[in-house]
Amino acid sequence: MTKRSANMGGLFLLTFVAVVGLYATNPTTQHFREVMRSQKRLMTDVASYLPISREDYKLFSRFEVKYGLGSKTCYGAAGYIFVCPSAKKA
Repeated sequence: MTKRSANMGGLFLLTFVAVVGLYATNPTTQHFREVMRSQKRLMTDVASYLPISREDYKLFSRFEVKYGLGSKTCYGAAGYIFVCPSAKKA
């Protein structure tokens, strides 16, 4: 066994562990609401009570918080990593 193949085996194992970890910690809608409430900010606390739709992609989830006239899209993975990109300013 060469050093290069040993490095590839380690890389494969690391990738496999990362994929299994992401799959096991994919957040649910209820978990997303709890994280929003725990931020102790008025806007996220209010938003946690609004309708939220979730699309499950196995390794991460896409959440859409629906306001009266619009919505905000957020992505969540690994239990506590939530990203809510803002719209680009013209």
